[in-house]
Amino acid sequence: MAFSTTNGISVINLETHEEKPLVTGRIHTIIVARHSSNLYYTRATKDPLFSTLWRVNLETGENVKLADLRAVPASWHQRR
Repeated sequence: MAFSTTNGISVINLETHEEKPLVTGRIHTIIVARHSSNLYYTRATKDPLFSTLWRVNLETGENVKLADLRAVPASWHQRR
């Protein structure tokens, strides 16, 4: 079972109640994959106009950077 903490993402073993941090730092969790043990999240960069998309495997702890994302200006969301 995965959960967000004040310092990232952790998993807990429900049998032993042991917690293990997988990702540290300020992140935004997007979704846990339905048929795999992958969790997708974004991480801010030094440039406020960009963030990065990441995948972490909840079983192995492997983190993989998937893409650089450009922020969408708020004006793009407004109806005209």
